[in-house]
Amino acid sequence: SYCRVSAPKRKGVVAATNTKLQSSTQNGQGLKGFQGLKAKVRRFGVSLGSKDAPFWYRGGEILGVFTGLTCFAYSAFYPNSSKRMLLSLIEKSVSIGFVLDFIFKWWAVRWSFEWVKRSEALTEILSTLPAIDILTPVDMGLGNFGPTLSTLRLFRMLRFARTYTDKYTLGFRIFVVFLTMFGVVANTASALWLVESSKNTNMRTPFDAVYFAVALITSEGIIFPLETKTGKLVSMGAIIVGLCAIIPQLADVFIVASSAHLGSKSETTERAFWANAIRRIDQLEIKGYIPSNSAERLRESAIQRNESFGIILESYKDRDDENFSEILREFH
Repeated sequence: SYCRVSAPKRKGVVAATNTKLQSSTQNGQGLKGFQGLKAKVRRFGVSLGSKDAPFWYRGGEILGVFTGLTCFAYSAFYPNSSKRMLLSLIEKSVSIGFVLDFIFKWWAVRWSFEWVKRSEALTEILSTLPAIDILTPVDMGLGNFGPTLSTLRLFRMLRFARTYTDKYTLGFRIFVVFLTMFGVVANTASALWLVESSKNTNMRTPFDAVYFAVALITSEGIIFPLETKTGKLVSMGAIIVGLCAIIPQLADVFIVASSAHLGSKSETTERAFWANAIRRIDQLEIKGYIPSNSAERLRESAIQRNESFGIILESYKDRDDENFSEILREFH
């Protein structure tokens, strides 16, 4: 039946068929490109949720935590400030950002509950709890639930309850430890001032709240009694968060410092071993046991720290010069 169709009509049918094929090919390529882009975004999200996350991401995480902490502390210590509304909005934006960050990383692992069960994911879930305060008024939540919800801000410090891979230096790890300690103290002092200042005669100035928080976190203990249940809740939360956030980091710092010390000691020992080997080769050359050209090649092996040569040196180091030089000539 196709052959009976006139030439112009056949051309029209062929053109229409080609157009459909091109359209389907383009749609397929577009779908393939979208799937490829989606896979790249997922890989990026997985990298953010791993211990080997990019340095800029960790830096942004620290900046976000301390931006929210600063806004809350300033508003708590200076409740009549004209900037209070702006600071509250900034803090709530940080909380929303952390929630979206967790959702994105969970989506990247295809909503896997196995990933959520990991300790790092659990700490991130807890660190998003301050977002509950979004449901309160914009004025830093001083309504019926504001003082109680202020304790949830302590969990934001759990973003730092993690260890780091080898690409992060020891100096960076120590820096994060001090930042975490400072953050826990400042967060605790702000929350205590918010809930205790109007009812506790021992807490007359913000410095009293900071002093109490430092004594609490450093295991000095409670230096004066708290008057409110919320204040006691803040104290318990500070101790728990401090232990969960700071202890893993301290352990990580000690492990890295010990490894660096042992590595340095091992390197010093190995350097001394090869230096002694070169010195003995020089002595054998001076005494005439080894020709100069052979001694030069042996020294080159020692400088390159040839593993086989090192085994020979270690195994026969107690031999006398004559026997030892004979073994070296055989090796050479």
